Amino acid sequence: MKWQHLVPAALTASMVNAALPVCIVGAGPAGLAAANKLEAKGHHVVVFEKQARVGGKCQAVYPGDGSFNPLGALLFSNATYRETLKIIDASGVAAVPFRTGAVWRYDYVTGVAVRQGAPSAAFVGLVQAELARYVKLRQAVFANYSGIGYRIGVPRELTVTTAEWLRTNNFKALPVVFVNGMVPYGYGDPRETPILYMLQYFTPEVLASFAGLQSGYLIDFHKVFVNFAKSSITGPIRLGTTITSIDRTGAQPEITYRRKGQRLESQHCSSLILAFPPTLAALEAAGLTLSPEESRVFSRVGVINYYSSAVRLAASPHGIFQEAASIADDPALPPPADDEPVAFLHLHPNSSVANVWSWGAYRSPASTEATAYAKLKAALSRLNRDPRVPGATAVPVTDKDVLGFAKHEYFPHFDSVELETGLYGRFDSLQGTKRTYFASGLNALETVEFAVRAGEDVAASLSRHIPHDDI
Repeated sequence: MKWQHLVPAALTASMVNAALPVCIVGAGPAGLAAANKLEAKGHHVVVFEKQARVGGKCQAVYPGDGSFNPLGALLFSNATYRETLKIIDASGVAAVPFRTGAVWRYDYVTGVAVRQGAPSAAFVGLVQAELARYVKLRQAVFANYSGIGYRIGVPRELTVTTAEWLRTNNFKALPVVFVNGMVPYGYGDPRETPILYMLQYFTPEVLASFAGLQSGYLIDFHKVFVNFAKSSITGPIRLGTTITSIDRTGAQPEITYRRKGQRLESQHCSSLILAFPPTLAALEAAGLTLSPEESRVFSRVGVINYYSSAVRLAASPHGIFQEAASIADDPALPPPADDEPVAFLHLHPNSSVANVWSWGAYRSPASTEATAYAKLKAALSRLNRDPRVPGATAVPVTDKDVLGFAKHEYFPHFDSVELETGLYGRFDSLQGTKRTYFASGLNALETVEFAVRAGEDVAASLSRHIPHDDI
């Protein structure tokens, strides 16, 4: 007589899931951080990336002169980037102290640029006094709510716009500093962006850096994540893949994908981490069929129309930071969001290539790569000269001068109304549903540091919990 060992169905499913990898879509900071943490806990992982290189938005242009020009993140600070520092250390990439030089404000229509005068002693004193008050106020009203996912809720006072919060708290000088730290770096208009995110962004040391009171550090984040992926992740990273569908109807999610020039392939997954900004367009492009609740939540995600470029501007000097003037000539207001370049500078003293940043109107479908690219060349053709030399003639910029140009779905976030109605609670309740987790800047803020923390957070959650039932 033969004895048969009866294995409970639930245990069988658990054993099958354990043998399957966690599938991570996106090899940016969030996806790579999640992969590293999951492998450390004994999970198998496989990472899918549509680009040819890892890093997500952290891509870079290498002009051939020994320098680099990031198309994504470029700066960090020690106290704020605690988790990122571990990755930087593992990568072996060196950083250098960085401060911008003299500031020139330009009119991108006329090409006229005027040097911004040194701030008065009274203004500097006011900035320092307001910074000290900001640090105390931020600790009092925000510290308890600053975690990944904003899981204990968002009080109404943190749902208002940045401009309203600064005005309500009687800050006079800090609005100028906020604009300088927001617009060139993709965080939108203070009159639109909720203060919740800017309190997350402007830690005391980051705000002090934008106020010119201390230095940050410049690093090649693309190289950081290339090295980190090689040294710290053992599972396969499938680059240049196009995902055609993600099926979550069965016991395990299944990804169907194609690598360049190859036939369709499929991968079953124990769980799924979507490590990219979860806009409806991006989720649907991945072939994901959304639940009604997912559609309701992710339809409210907004992103900034934000462009970054690396452009050869041989006639423009190193050592100065050039930014677009406000249409009202008010340094506390941003320049118009009309796809024009809003700031540029040469990062390296011996390189003729400058980094350039442009932005378009929030949630506007009229902001397109073609429009921004055309305006980039036209504006820089009027600005490619040394503004310190009276009568200097601008040198036209051609396609050959544009070494890199990228449009980003940058800074995924909820607007004030959605924050006030508790949409983060609904977002957090989706984590783990259909064995799916979401890790991106939406979880807290679009920076390398918070993308890394988001990836680590969902990895920890996935390891702790058996995926719950569908809703």
